[in-house]
Amino acid sequence: MKNKDKTKEQLIQELAEMRKRIAELEASDAELSAILANAPIIIMLVDRERRVKKLNHSAIEFTGRPPDEMIDRRSGEALRCIHSQDDPKGCGFSAYCKNCMMCRIVLDTLETGNSYYRVEAKLSFALEEEQQERYFLESTVPLTVSNKQMVLICLEDITERKQAEEKLNQTMAELEAAFKQAEWGIITLRGVAHNLKNVAMSISIYCGSIKSEPISNAAKEKLRSIQERAEQMVQNFQRLFEATCEPHYESLNLPTLMDVLTLEIIQEHPVWKTKIHIDRQYGSDLNVTADLEKLAIVFRNLIINACEAMEQEGGR
Repeated sequence: MKNKDKTKEQLIQELAEMRKRIAELEASDAELSAILANAPIIIMLVDRERRVKKLNHSAIEFTGRPPDEMIDRRSGEALRCIHSQDDPKGCGFSAYCKNCMMCRIVLDTLETGNSYYRVEAKLSFALEEEQQERYFLESTVPLTVSNKQMVLICLEDITERKQAEEKLNQTMAELEAAFKQAEWGIITLRGVAHNLKNVAMSISIYCGSIKSEPISNAAKEKLRSIQERAEQMVQNFQRLFEATCEPHYESLNLPTLMDVLTLEIIQEHPVWKTKIHIDRQYGSDLNVTADLEKLAIVFRNLIINACEAMEQEGGR
């Protein structure tokens, strides 16, 4: 039906519906803009010359400069990359830029239209009046805005995670070095126990901190298992450390000691409650004079070895 054939009431109703749809679109656009503006990652929209046309609050907070000092600058220059002035032509033209992963990804997206998702990149920036090396996961998406070719750049700062990984690698290297020193007899057994206990504690603390990262449930479960093993290592190395100390002799009742150790071990390995059954039969006159810590280590290892063997056999 043409407009001239419509009644005044129909035209008014259609106009009201159009205004309603426009208002809904404007509200939706405002909501999306608010989400992008406050997203906890750096978001920038750049043109074919890689000049920033739009950016969000995270980009402003990262650089510490007002938006008008970033708009229309090339992405590296806007973010305060220290290599953006290496060449008179500016960001993207220096020898360093040719091998810069962050720059190459954006250029390839502009040239081929390919998108990239969370590609790791490293770059040095002049932030807070000092040079800082930062790690990012970079994602790019080609867009057409007002008939102009653009690229949406998303940068997730993973610097703290990388530093934690490097610390873990350093700790693991120290662990390997400690084992080699033990094999070569360079340090005493007590020193090894002390060093390995500290290493195991570092692994446990790292696992606890990384579990708060946005990782999959399967990865969290693996980290939980590693953390539990690390905590067991801390306890074992502490016992080994104590076993190398000077002996302290005292009167002990072996059945009481065995009962206490068995209860502790079952509490540490609750799965054994259902898989194995432990029968304890003691003779008479089982009071001895010995070092409690050292004797407890010996019996603890015997009980654990026996329980592991029974678990495999499924018997008593």
